[in-house]
Amino acid sequence: MIRRPFSACLWLAALVLLLLLAGCDQPPLLQSGDPAPVFVLTDLDGQRVDFPDQFRGQPVVIGFWAGWCPSCRRELKLVDEILREQPPNRPVFLAVNIAQDRETAARFIQEIGVGFGSLLDTDADVANRYRVLGLPTTYFIGADGHIQSKILGAANRAIFERMLAGILAQPNDS
Repeated sequence: MIRRPFSACLWLAALVLLLLLAGCDQPPLLQSGDPAPVFVLTDLDGQRVDFPDQFRGQPVVIGFWAGWCPSCRRELKLVDEILREQPPNRPVFLAVNIAQDRETAARFIQEIGVGFGSLLDTDADVANRYRVLGLPTTYFIGADGHIQSKILGAANRAIFERMLAGILAQPNDS
């Protein structure tokens, strides 16, 4: 029996290369300091929301979620609690439901009893542009429209408040 470890390594290398090339059409991961990707979505009432145009000069938190995600339920309740403690109109929180229909998202928001609605990313296009790899994912956008930080997964109060303080401390350059 003749062993051919070299050909097995070539096959493995080819497989890794194919997997890497398959992901080449994906946008790069977003980093702190990058401009937040632009999007237009509708809310649960069918109203158009234009980001960042409607929120120029304001700090914005964008939270990606889905109703089947238990951590999203906990995080959205925590966010609601924290936002109720903030000064009026600061910060803006955009909850973005990924790949669920209007009725499912609306029922979930009503069920958990938070004081904000949600935007509908029914085809997950915005989630893909933001490179959401898990839920919940939360982006903290400074008043300048650039990403300041991100949390992948559920955050506790201390982490969320620290990230929030970072965007609230940023000067408003509008």
